[in-house]
Amino acid sequence: MKPSPLDYVRATSVDHAIELLASDNDARLLAGGQSLMPVLNLRLGAPELVVDIGRIDELRSLEFAGGDAPATRGVLRIGAAMTQTEVATHPDVNGRWPMLVAAIAQIGHPQIRNRGTVCGSLAHNDPQAELPAVAVALGATMIARSVRGERSLSADDMFHGAFTTALEADEMITAVEFPEPSPEQGWSFREFSRQPGDFATAGVAAVVRRNAGSIESRLVVFGLGGGPTRATLIEEALQNAAGPDLESSVIEQWAATLDPVDDAHTSARSKIRHAQRLLVEAVAEAWERM
Repeated sequence: MKPSPLDYVRATSVDHAIELLASDNDARLLAGGQSLMPVLNLRLGAPELVVDIGRIDELRSLEFAGGDAPATRGVLRIGAAMTQTEVATHPDVNGRWPMLVAAIAQIGHPQIRNRGTVCGSLAHNDPQAELPAVAVALGATMIARSVRGERSLSADDMFHGAFTTALEADEMITAVEFPEPSPEQGWSFREFSRQPGDFATAGVAAVVRRNAGSIESRLVVFGLGGGPTRATLIEEALQNAAGPDLESSVIEQWAATLDPVDDAHTSARSKIRHAQRLLVEAVAEAWERM
């Protein structure tokens, strides 16, 4: 299929891009195109203007800040035009942000990761996408710009529902910042799909950390509809836990809060069962790595 008629402009700078966004309320950004192009070709969206930001040098950056002192955690800043493959294969990212690398490895196929961008996936917020869940689990921060200026959006505040974010129509993500995991932190990333490369039926991004005699955790479930969701009941159950074993009653109570829908491939009941299993496995694996 082909997209509806539209105008295409290749932005030459971030300022140029945000000016174009401000001039047309129906404009869409194109970075890698792995989320946008299927939407256009299937005519699930019909913007009047597509603004290509993929060749803006300012956005093709991968920066590391801080982390030099023994007690200081670093920050990974990923520009909006950096592909998933470029991020995951960088040796410093591979060694210091292992959950991010593990999640990227589950995205589609190499051809998709070679074109798709980290920030593009965050802005699109497909409920079955891996990177929004990882952003929430790791406490990432999105940097958004418009003609009105720049602001920071925490991952907890960014994702509002399926394909919906806190971004205004004239804003673009210029970068995302991931804090470096602490040495006391354990992690796990697990998902289930019908076959490699498919969208996740269900997935879990888990971070577990000891702090002053209690257990802090960020457990994020995705693939069930609505975008990444914190499993707060399980997080509370882990606070004073002596081990990773969770009571079945707690798991069932948490599962009762889930509200997925049937789709062409999987029933809602099956999605919940997968989510329960993956969460138990992820907590155990993160605990072992803690």
